[in-house]
Amino acid sequence: MKTPHPRLVPLLLKYGIDWALFQKKGRPPEGVRAARSAIVTELHDSGCSWAEMCEITGLSNPSIQRLTQAKGCDAVRQKRLMLGKSVGSSWRGKHRPGQLERQWASGIFDFHRGRVRSPEERAILKAGWTQERRAKAGAHSKRLWSITDFRDHLMAFHRSPEERARRSHDQTKRMAEHPGIFLHGKAQWMDTSKGSVARIFVRSSYEAAAVRLLEGDPRVFCYEYERRFPCADGTWILPDFIVHYSDGSTRLIEVKASWVFRLPPSHRIHKRLAQAQEIAAQNGWYFGVWSEKELKDAFQRTA
Repeated sequence: MKTPHPRLVPLLLKYGIDWALFQKKGRPPEGVRAARSAIVTELHDSGCSWAEMCEITGLSNPSIQRLTQAKGCDAVRQKRLMLGKSVGSSWRGKHRPGQLERQWASGIFDFHRGRVRSPEERAILKAGWTQERRAKAGAHSKRLWSITDFRDHLMAFHRSPEERARRSHDQTKRMAEHPGIFLHGKAQWMDTSKGSVARIFVRSSYEAAAVRLLEGDPRVFCYEYERRFPCADGTWILPDFIVHYSDGSTRLIEVKASWVFRLPPSHRIHKRLAQAQEIAAQNGWYFGVWSEKELKDAFQRTA
């Protein structure tokens, strides 16, 4: 271009750069790149397309992309919004069940499988997650969470009876396979002569005392430890002991410390005890809770 574009002339004057310097090839003198960037940014902010900016400035498309600092300007946002509405309206009223699953099965997303970010990529992501961005993201999440419809839609899946039952089943399986991870108090293995299995893993000193008490009681015929029962809400519980006596009666026994009874009625432990009592009633069993009072003598014995 021998002469500048008419729309470029006032910008050259505004940013104090000569036309010859603006279009100079190779490494530009100091200050030229900043002036170019400011001019391209102003054109971009005014709503010019890439092709129009190339025509006005005489720069190549890659140069325009490198120089612009207005990738998020109002004109671009409006155009992106318009394109989004256009794409959304084209699918309005249509249903695409299983589309994502079919795409995964076809291998369209295989480039994601096993991909590990390089240290450089992780460093860039970490540097970009600034305090300001974290604060903005946190405020946005809180704003969405305050919308009742949004929150209920998000939690509907997690609150469903099917999902709760699945998680309860998986947790029960994990506790049975890896008891050491879920221990509280003084857990230990105990050999039994009246138990449904020869050896059980109790989770507290209270349960160990209960085993000693049951083993030494001549009225006890046999007992089961943590048999799994489904609840009406789709979850599962594991009552501590189901004791069968020689006279034919059965008692469901929960072992709890006395401080549990001082918890508010709304506490989850009271809910669990109510569920255990309901199971006992449904099966025609007696129900009892053993604390330090019932286990006093057993605490003094050796395992």
